[in-house]
Amino acid sequence: MQPFSFDDPRQERIYRRLLLVGPGPASFYKDICRLIKDKTLLESVNHVIAHLFREIESALRDVLESLTDRSKREKKDCTSDKETHKTKISVILKSLDISETDPVAKAWLGLAGKEGLISRVHRKSLDKPPSIDTEFLQFCDRMDTILDFILDKFEAQYLRIVQVLDELLAISSPTSDDVKRLKNNIPNNLVSYGYFFNNLSNYAWLEPLKSEGFFQHPPEPVHYVEEGTIAFPVWPQSRYLARMAKEKPETVLEIILEIPLTENFRVNEDLIDAACAMPPHLAAQIAARETEWLSSQERFSRIDERKFAKLVIHLARGSQVQKALDLSRAILAVFPSKKHEEIEIEGETCSFPSDPEALFDAWHYQEIIEKITPELMKAAGKDALCLFSDLLEDAVRFSRRDPNEESGDDYSYIWWAAIEEDSKDTTHDLKRILVLTVRDVAEPGFGIGKLTDR
Repeated sequence: MQPFSFDDPRQERIYRRLLLVGPGPASFYKDICRLIKDKTLLESVNHVIAHLFREIESALRDVLESLTDRSKREKKDCTSDKETHKTKISVILKSLDISETDPVAKAWLGLAGKEGLISRVHRKSLDKPPSIDTEFLQFCDRMDTILDFILDKFEAQYLRIVQVLDELLAISSPTSDDVKRLKNNIPNNLVSYGYFFNNLSNYAWLEPLKSEGFFQHPPEPVHYVEEGTIAFPVWPQSRYLARMAKEKPETVLEIILEIPLTENFRVNEDLIDAACAMPPHLAAQIAARETEWLSSQERFSRIDERKFAKLVIHLARGSQVQKALDLSRAILAVFPSKKHEEIEIEGETCSFPSDPEALFDAWHYQEIIEKITPELMKAAGKDALCLFSDLLEDAVRFSRRDPNEESGDDYSYIWWAAIEEDSKDTTHDLKRILVLTVRDVAEPGFGIGKLTDR
């Protein structure tokens, strides 16, 4: 889908403020603006726009209700959907200090009931949906006026949401109703959820939150096409899980294993923190999940190799040797470079692939090897040596002109003339790092000190 830009400052303002309510309502509104801008996208454009406005208005009411007096809301006894809708709007208007005689308030109250917004949503028998006309555009303008005015008042009183969150945080034994209040009456955004989950230290919320699906939708990376950038949002829920892993490891593990895989590395790092706080036999199950995730990645320098190293060490020390080896192989995987360089050998110019690559740069690659190798050698011995030998073989193979050849000259006599060579070259290069690693770990007594001196 092509990037969308707002032509109307009011529409852009409404969209920005709807983000305080949640990403869903904001996305609905952007789609409305997109459909109005290009009326030919859908034949049923009126019907779709009306549905989207209805979803936005409903979500806005749910969130704004959290600003009202809860006891007064519960005492209301309404006999019809229309009266329920109007009553909710009236209570919200009062909480926002808006008189019901205000023109915008009247317009909003007029949306309630069968003659209001709902009448535009329901189809008329099997008739063809009407096209956008002047009357419908006036309706859209009226909806924009309502949203702009109400959202302005809401933004001014947004801190009252914090009071509601503090009420929820004070609950020691939450019920499903408490969690539904969080889900339906609190803005679904990073600010609100960040405040709640960052201050939540009670593991009693784990099961109720799981039941309401709070751990099912990790945020994916956000691509800003026009700027050519990408953002990786934090996920307050995963940070909460990391903190609770020590208190309730089995429950947290069950939740984590049901979280969909995501390309957002921030979420994966939180899950690794959770694994490191668990007993190793439980952490091994998360390590298997992260091994699968790493295997799907290409060069990805944002990965914090220190967290993965910590998990490998945790597994190795906890007798989860195979899982530690599998995770290490995924972390240290070597990939062929997509670039080629020209090298002159004996008067002939040859084209070779550039140096192989890994998930992060060579400096960090060496750092993670230095951290995990001592524990891997203690726990796995020969199997760890085989792991590093396999990685070196991949690095050398991907340096050849044709990596698929069964045999071929790797020209190691040029870049490493003798295995005992103690090179003074400080250039970080995957082949050199792996040669040093294989050589040093193969020595009796495991001379890892030689590697760390590099």
